[in-house]
Amino acid sequence: MRLLVKLCLKINCKYDTENNYHLQGFIYNLIKGSKYHFLHDKKGYKYFCFSNIFPFSSLIRKDDIKNWIISSPDNEFVLYLDSLLNKGQNKYLQVGNMEFVTLSMRDAMIPVYHISQILTQILILSLESNFHSDHKV
Repeated sequence: MRLLVKLCLKINCKYDTENNYHLQGFIYNLIKGSKYHFLHDKKGYKYFCFSNIFPFSSLIRKDDIKNWIISSPDNEFVLYLDSLLNKGQNKYLQVGNMEFVTLSMRDAMIPVYHISQILTQILILSLESNFHSDHKV
């Protein structure tokens, strides 16, 4: 399941190239004290991932609308994050020097079979399903 988070920038600023560190820290702070708190110290794959803030621009202006996607095969985890982000105290997101207000969250079910081309600034790993053996990369 994917959660699409719409963000509105509160102040003019330059894009922080280390935002993944800050975004990951934001998620870990949200789940602190919950049944998911163990993910922070877990070795290996964490069973959730998140996108960069997009669309990318080196200078972000006040009131620009940006997107952020959090995904996990654990639907309950994504719904839990959604419920936390809808609480008043979690409406503000500090990502390095960037300050956002969350505008909305929604399930983002994107049918991959309709996409013929993807333009991205990051590596994407694609798995081909094979019913007779494990996934092929």
